[in-house]
Amino acid sequence: MELNELQAAFLSEVREAKSDDALKAHVKNRGCLSWQQRIAIYRDSFKGNLIACLKAAYPVCLRLVGEEYFSALALRYIAIYEHRQPSLVCYGDQFADFLAHFEPVQRVLPYLSDVARLEWAYHLALDSPEYDTLNCRALSQVSDAEHMRLIFMLPPASTLLYSDFPIYMIWKMNQPESTLQSEISLASEPQLLFVFRYDWHVYIEHLSTNEFEMLTQIQQGRCFADICEYLLQKDSAIDMNAIFATCVGRKWLTGFRLSP
Repeated sequence: MELNELQAAFLSEVREAKSDDALKAHVKNRGCLSWQQRIAIYRDSFKGNLIACLKAAYPVCLRLVGEEYFSALALRYIAIYEHRQPSLVCYGDQFADFLAHFEPVQRVLPYLSDVARLEWAYHLALDSPEYDTLNCRALSQVSDAEHMRLIFMLPPASTLLYSDFPIYMIWKMNQPESTLQSEISLASEPQLLFVFRYDWHVYIEHLSTNEFEMLTQIQQGRCFADICEYLLQKDSAIDMNAIFATCVGRKWLTGFRLSP
């Protein structure tokens, strides 16, 4: 067996016990432990580490469902979604999708997948690099003819979130330092959130519909002139200057470039 084949067989056995006979010649019984039991030690460690990663990334989900149920969810996720990236920082990126399609969770806690999306957005922002905010002086030097070609940029690893549930309040109430005790109505208005990091702090901002629309269009890489036209077609009363001033003042924009 070639080395790469042996490594693949070992990893497959660690992920899911199959008692692959091809490994028998390479993993020996020792003492009171069979070769399967020896690999099981690695399997338990492997799964335990991945469960710990998910708990670290989704502490609110963990608190909402409890230790035992979360561990069961994590094991099911581990069995379905194979991690192929070298860093465990990225592990769990599909956990919210998993929860959204797991009927037992959706039946009892329909908001859990959206809470997970908020937690993952926070996790990404927390690990994102620092950045310079929009250089207004450089922007002022763009000629009138080039204004039509302006494309603005959002902070790295920032996330726009829409939810039919009050996920921010659920998240807030389940923080370790929270003293909030009020009941939460799941029938509240939809939430539009923007999660980003600035000056070593992660912010979760509530957006108006127009602000959310503008940032979504910027995220898609559209020219600012096209964005203005699009939003004004939807609502001719929109104050584009005020929305743009908010974007700049709240540090939602990091820079700009000119389209070709």
